[in-house]
Order: sequence, then C-alpha cells, then structure tokens
Amino acid sequence: MIEQGTPARWPSMATREPTALAVSPKTLMRSNSTPICYRPMKSGEQAAVADFVLRVFAEFVGPLYSQEGIAQFKKFACAGALADRFRAGNLFLLAESGQRIIGVIEVRQHSHVGLLFVEKSFQRKGIARELLGRSVEICRKRNPDIQRITVNSSPNAVAAYQKIGFKAVEEEQLQNGMRFLPMELTLENNGSNRRVKSADAC
Repeated sequence: MIEQGTPARWPSMATREPTALAVSPKTLMRSNSTPICYRPMKSGEQAAVADFVLRVFAEFVGPLYSQEGIAQFKKFACAGALADRFRAGNLFLLAESGQRIIGVIEVRQHSHVGLLFVEKSFQRKGIARELLGRSVEICRKRNPDIQRITVNSSPNAVAAYQKIGFKAVEEEQLQNGMRFLPMELTLENNGSNRRVKSADAC
C-alpha cells in the first residue's frame, strides 16, 4: 500500500508477495507539528509492526482479496514471518509519529519491495516516498550494482507506484488468492539523490 504522490526524481528498486541495516534515523518532516521520524526496525518490534501492517491491509487491500488471499497474506505478514526475514537480512524501515508506527517498508535482496504501508491519516504526505527513497539509498550503498527496484503492487496501489516511476512488466497475476501487478523502477546510474537523506535516530 502506498499513498498517492507526485513522480519521484530519485534513483530507485520488488517475491510474489503484494505490496516494504545500518541506518541512523532523523526527523525530517512534520505533520500537524508532530515530528515524523524514520528509523530501522529493531529486534523485538516485529509484533507491533505486524499488527500495524495487518490493520492497514485489512482496510485497503483485504477487500480486494479472496479469503484464501487474506489468509495467505496474514501468514506472510505475521510477527513470526517478519522475525524470520529480519534475521535473514531484509531491510525494515519504520516511520513514526509520537512513537507511534505510521509507516513501514520491507526490502529484500536489496531490490524488491515486499511491504509498503502507511496509515490512512498520514497518506498523501510523502511518507511512503520517503521510506522508499531512504531504502533505495541504503540498498545501493550495500550493493552499488543494483539497477532496478521491483514490487508486486496490490491493485489499489498501482496508480501511486506509476506516479513514482514504476512500470508494469507483466499482466496482473493471481496466486494463492492474492492479486498483484509486477512492476519495476529503473535506477539512475549516478547513485545518490539530493532528496534522499540517511535517517538519524528519532
């Protein structure tokens, strides 16, 4: 899930799961005078992150899925599954407002967005774009040879990904009751982007 926004200008990076490290996190933007902080997920926070993801999923994506698809996604996004992927080295970044999780992205193998969700009241504020941009910067530092970012977009998020610069690479897929459109974003070759800053601790 990603909020709508204007096209991104920064270089960017997506399993067949729909849609998301050594970073130091910093307050960069404000909404209603409340700082929005970006930081890596810590060990032990998987349950809170899973609760957030599943709540936003149920509101925006779940209605588009069959019962099979909902059950499959719940397995993919449960706390145990997140913990396993965290230990395997997947990148998880959080957006927080007042110590409350309002956004999350997971990236695997430095190039695939597995999860990207933002709370409804904070959508259309550039938070998903910031999470994605920061993740791209981190992943390119870890693997400078990355040339594209891929994502399996849920149906409701396709237009938003297109505005960022993602393009469909296949027709819509249906697997295990989950609908998604494979998309990819080609990265610029110059590496860094002025708009993407590494995060400092909140």
